[in-house]
Amino acid sequence: MDTPKQNNNSVYGKVIGCAIIFAFGCLLVSALIMPAEAQNNKVKIMAYLQSDIDEDEYRKFIKDINQYYADNGISVNFTVERIKRFPPSGGCSYNAYDNDVVMHVGSGKGHYRGPPYFIAGANTDSPFAFTKLGIRAEAHELAHFLGFQDLYWFRSQSVFFSPPIDEKSLMVDVYGDDVKFCSNAKYVLKMNIARLNSGGRNSILYPAARVPKKLRVQIKGVKDKECKVYSFKRNYKKFQSLPNETPILTVNTDSSGIFEMDTFDSITDDDNEVFDLFFIECKPKRFWQKSGKFWINSLATETCYAENGAVSVCDIACVNSGEWCVFSPIPDMFKPISKPIDLQRGYSINESERKEIVDKNKPVIGFDSENSGNVGQLKGNDPVLSKEDYTPPEIKTNPEDEKQSLWDKLKSFFR
Repeated sequence: MDTPKQNNNSVYGKVIGCAIIFAFGCLLVSALIMPAEAQNNKVKIMAYLQSDIDEDEYRKFIKDINQYYADNGISVNFTVERIKRFPPSGGCSYNAYDNDVVMHVGSGKGHYRGPPYFIAGANTDSPFAFTKLGIRAEAHELAHFLGFQDLYWFRSQSVFFSPPIDEKSLMVDVYGDDVKFCSNAKYVLKMNIARLNSGGRNSILYPAARVPKKLRVQIKGVKDKECKVYSFKRNYKKFQSLPNETPILTVNTDSSGIFEMDTFDSITDDDNEVFDLFFIECKPKRFWQKSGKFWINSLATETCYAENGAVSVCDIACVNSGEWCVFSPIPDMFKPISKPIDLQRGYSINESERKEIVDKNKPVIGFDSENSGNVGQLKGNDPVLSKEDYTPPEIKTNPEDEKQSLWDKLKSFFR
């Protein structure tokens, strides 16, 4: 009895059908496994690859960057949408082809250029390339695209040596194996990823949109005194800040130790939109009094923005001479401040509070152009508090400090 012959076409059809079903199942499982937030937080890359760069290695490099962000608690999906090639040492186009960010990948290409170019270069020279150091370096550059600034400018040259900073922040130094994004950077990156997905790359809020127009500075124990304020220029050879020799401002504190200063009008560095550092020196009026030297860096205003949104005036508290001043509206604003400053922990806002603020701003797109006093005001934020209806908290001193000695009373009598 003859055995019927099996139809090969039928067998092949079943195999192909099973393969399609299996592939679809894998995609479905991966979609279920990947958090919905990560799927939505897509950043589209237009990549220009040097002709000798391996495409598979480059795509793995991008996946490693996504993982680095995830390890920092930031959900983002950098995705290579299109690739074009260029010869070694050749030029690259700026055309994003409707993608979010342009990435130039090749020898000497590590750099960032902001709007309207939106270019985050990846340097393939040693020791960077697609190594762990290269991953951190490109994560750093992409953080610039997502709106956060370099922090190594907090180091000062010359006679105005700034207080120590936390070297484990990625925006300070990419070379350490354990460097991470600081809490201020995490807040800004999460906010701008949400804005980018809602309104495109032109809705990203860069540092100039987050800086208040004025600082209201309150200095502990420095009442009715003359103070000089110095600004800084960036030294791009040493990646440090160079102080201007003459003060940009001479002020007198009031009876509460308060003075005000503009932020934008005080900047003398033409290629820097926002300030990195201010140095304040207050001279004593009597020979027995101590002089005060205080430092303000841009993270104080970043914390102000995270807690209050875009406001026209930000309150800063200066506590101990020789240390950093901080964003002030917190109950214990004059407790001792640790040195070096802890950029990883931030000043006063914890991660759950930051997440709440990020969630609050997710659906918001664009600027509030109706009120020129609110630079980059998010439309979802509470109304801006004006100078008239918002006063800084009173200085909280130690009860022991309130007890005047006989010598203090005599000094006060002869003033």
